[in-house]
Amino acid sequence: MKRPYSAIDSKVRRTIVRNSGLRSADEYVYPGKGDSKRQMCFYRILSKMHKESGRTILPVVIPDSGGKWRLDIGSTKMAETQGVIRKLKNAPTGVVETVELVPSRLAELGID
Repeated sequence: MKRPYSAIDSKVRRTIVRNSGLRSADEYVYPGKGDSKRQMCFYRILSKMHKESGRTILPVVIPDSGGKWRLDIGSTKMAETQGVIRKLKNAPTGVVETVELVPSRLAELGID
């Protein structure tokens, strides 16, 4: 069986060291001017995750054969700012555990 999210580009994912993976919504910072190529790569990853899972609610932390990794914080906040994901919300645990994708926004950006 194919492992979900198996070939995610390492430029926009971060390996978790101890408990460094989860943050509260107010700890996500908009990086200002970002690398548009890197951000588009991030959007393609979100699209791939959406297609592989069939869901619009996507995890922030993803287990992998090499451990766990999380979505890049700056890219995630930029995605929120650009309307690709809905407003970040803390789970009952006090940290962001999932993001909600807006597939129509990806389509507007030419990402299928």
